[in-house]
Amino acid sequence: MQYTDNDQNSKPVSRLFVEHLTNLDFSYINDQGVLTGESWAVDLEIQGELNREGMLLDFGDVKKSIKADAESLWDHKLVVPLHRPGLSLDGQTLTWSDDKGQTYKHKGPDISLYSVESAKFDKELLERHLESWLIEKWKCPQIQDISISFRTESIPDGQFQYSHGLKHHKGACQRIAHGHRSKVLAYSQNGLNQSATATLAEHLTNAYFVDESNIIGQTETSIELQYTAPEGDFYIQIPRSQAVIMQTETTIENIALYLLNYSRNTICTDICKIRVYEGWQKGAIAAL
Repeated sequence: MQYTDNDQNSKPVSRLFVEHLTNLDFSYINDQGVLTGESWAVDLEIQGELNREGMLLDFGDVKKSIKADAESLWDHKLVVPLHRPGLSLDGQTLTWSDDKGQTYKHKGPDISLYSVESAKFDKELLERHLESWLIEKWKCPQIQDISISFRTESIPDGQFQYSHGLKHHKGACQRIAHGHRSKVLAYSQNGLNQSATATLAEHLTNAYFVDESNIIGQTETSIELQYTAPEGDFYIQIPRSQAVIMQTETTIENIALYLLNYSRNTICTDICKIRVYEGWQKGAIAAL
């Protein structure tokens, strides 16, 4: 049977796809009410009509303009489920408690939060939010539909999730509650130390890395941080149990150095190298 491009019985649909268009790094309030960090890869599909050049859309436009639009909603922000029981958002002051009754408070410019009309964090709802946003901006006779899916990195060893804020950063990292899903690997002279890696990752579960110079108050159960950054004034109160207190700015380079010293002093004196990631495919190494 001969097939030609003029066959009208079955007109194919053209869909352009980009796997891992970008990363979204952010913090959110999980089902237990705990502040935690997350990193998602964004996979994109666009359906539409081919232009005279035989293209649906130039990959350059996808990788630059659509990527920037995808990052504009909640990347490097705190995602807030507005209808979580007990949660209050009064102006720029956000307050909630976790299931253990521990209190959190966040104050910052409007740009530091992304609010969702839901009672809990919902990945599929956020996929639909981003799809709607992109369709609104990009839909035209040529572009008919846009589909989004999020995925997390498969991390067999050393996975942890954390939040922090960098007061000296000129970009989005200055926001006091943004975070990452990451991995940490601890090495001895003979190679990867799996036991130390597992112990370190467990210690860092839902950690909030604290620059000691930002502490303005603390009790036996909570710590308060405050700083002024280019976007404005930021404040956060977190449970003391989540705080990992450092004597430096909490950049990934300093985190690697801190974890090397912490591992050697509290886990295993043979640890000679730490490899820690900041979300997907990037990070820092500290070694002796």
